[in-house]
Amino acid sequence: TVGTDGRPYTAARDENGAWGGWWPLPALQSLPGVPITVVSPRPEELVVATTDTTGRVLGTSWTPAQGWIAWTPMGR
Repeated sequence: TVGTDGRPYTAARDENGAWGGWWPLPALQSLPGVPITVVSPRPEELVVATTDTTGRVLGTSWTPAQGWIAWTPMGR
């Protein structure tokens, strides 16, 4: 989700199925309410795409080995 502060956030469940709270994704300024798309192309990998305040489509990904990587432009 994108918070009222314009930052994207994620939430996760632990191994027992309990929610662990909300954490900001790597630094990115977006507009509140902007759609975020999340896919899991492989086990234990998340790929997130959204737009910044200028409308650029950006992506970040997470794996247990790397954690979150910096946002990079997607497409074209």
